[in-house]
Amino acid sequence: MLDAASEKAKGKDKIGSTLKGIGPTYMDKTGRNGLRVGDIELSDFQERYNNLKAKHEQLLSHYSDFEYQEELKKLEVQWLEAVEYLRNLTLIDSEHFINEAIGQGKSVLAEGAQGSLLDIDFGSYPFVTSSTTTCAGSCTGLGIAPTRIKKVFGIFKAYCTRVGSGPFPTELHDDFGKKLQNQGNEFGSTTGRPRRCGWLDLPALKYAADINGVTDLIMMKSDVMTGFEKIMVCTGYRYKGTEIDHLPYNVEDDQLEAVYTELPGWNDDLTDLDNYEQAPDALKNYVRFVEEHIGVPVNIISVGPDRKQTIVRKSALMYCDSAWLFSKENRLKAFRNIKINQGDTLFLWGDYLEYEGNTRKALVTGDTVRLEDDEMTLVTDRLDYDRNTNIAYYTTSGVIYNNENVLRSKLGYYNSSSKLFNFKDSVVLTNPDYVMRSDTLDYNSQSRMAYFKGPTTITSDSSFIYCENGKYNTIADVAQFEKNALIYDENKYLTGDSMYYEKHQDYGEAYGNVVIHDTIEDYLITGGYGEYRGATDSTFVTLEPLYSVLDDEGDTLHVHGDTLFS
Repeated sequence: MLDAASEKAKGKDKIGSTLKGIGPTYMDKTGRNGLRVGDIELSDFQERYNNLKAKHEQLLSHYSDFEYQEELKKLEVQWLEAVEYLRNLTLIDSEHFINEAIGQGKSVLAEGAQGSLLDIDFGSYPFVTSSTTTCAGSCTGLGIAPTRIKKVFGIFKAYCTRVGSGPFPTELHDDFGKKLQNQGNEFGSTTGRPRRCGWLDLPALKYAADINGVTDLIMMKSDVMTGFEKIMVCTGYRYKGTEIDHLPYNVEDDQLEAVYTELPGWNDDLTDLDNYEQAPDALKNYVRFVEEHIGVPVNIISVGPDRKQTIVRKSALMYCDSAWLFSKENRLKAFRNIKINQGDTLFLWGDYLEYEGNTRKALVTGDTVRLEDDEMTLVTDRLDYDRNTNIAYYTTSGVIYNNENVLRSKLGYYNSSSKLFNFKDSVVLTNPDYVMRSDTLDYNSQSRMAYFKGPTTITSDSSFIYCENGKYNTIADVAQFEKNALIYDENKYLTGDSMYYEKHQDYGEAYGNVVIHDTIEDYLITGGYGEYRGATDSTFVTLEPLYSVLDDEGDTLHVHGDTLFS
């Protein structure tokens, strides 16, 4: 209601609010008297609500020609019903919940609700919303640190739109604008208002990509551009008598004149495309033009309203001292100081490269071939990479550095999508606290989980572990061992069909055919389930336990019981 009263008072100077009360809510927040979801659990919630309601009514009283009493009564009933609904839900400390999930190696996807140029700080002020709509909003909104963000997807339309008032340098007031509006069904999802339409504005897109740190671009509604003989793309502005290629401080229409580059259009129906190779050359040229100006790959392209009408590209940029391009064969050879980056997290360096465009497979060699992906670095002298599957592999030995873990093997595969390694032949994982050796080992560089599928040993200063199947969390130092599992800790052996082990607690559990052997006291305990606690040098066995020890006469003493301790 405050939104509606304010917009009505501004008349022709209104900013185009959706009238959902977002602005007044943020005014309450910055005034430090707003209501938060957690407040509904407080005993004085009703008092807080009444105080805030009185403040809002006082503000509304300044709009003498705005009647609100009857409408307020209706909205208040709905609002209090919504509060009761919230009370039936489980409330959590979301920042703790999300950071804990990230710490466990889980993926978190945060979706922005509005365009970057509606950002309260970096948008086309004052025609903005009241919140942070850039990537930084995920930090302030979710309570996560900037270093936690690994990928930023920038979503844009193949043309420009805007709802409500505000600057729009590339707006079309002619039949082209109407055609975009009708073909794109450009009407506000909340208000139903027709969206203003215009050509793509690359300086504005570049600005948005920069302030968000965009790693991948996603172009929507490319199918709407079908049927245009030529397409204009804004590549700069005339501003105060000078031509510039960036978004200036003052972006009002009377200060900016768009400078265009003309590109060929296409008449092909895009809605049946299922891969980028089938796309018309004019669309490929359009995408390439955007990538060259923004400096970020367009990896996803929408070609229709259905989610299935989506093309996923795997764009990559390459730099080198020199290269031979064989256009007819669609292949490439590159020489010296080669650098390839796919997205903004995967980088590959080498001295020589061969790339087959038809198969999308690459071979990189050199004295030091280095692949970096997030917090992982792989070093070898020859690396094959398949861009179809995002799998890189080496067969001439390699070393992987991942935080405190160093892994070596003769043969290795790495899937950059799943962050999963598969190592074979003479695998060694070195950690400051232990060394793991195996013949076959899978390792997730994101969660830092190791999975072994053959004879494996884990050796530290105080213990030795053997098993033939299992998994090890190298962050928490917690493991699950299967098949012929054995733990030796100073003077005790613990074996069983399967085991659970916590290294920092020096604690182990064994299940099935459990044997505990004390080599100093020379006793043996068997059973169906057992525990060992290194801190107290104690053991516990149950499920038909049997204690066996040699006495001074050389005879064996057996003790049975429901549960045995030692």
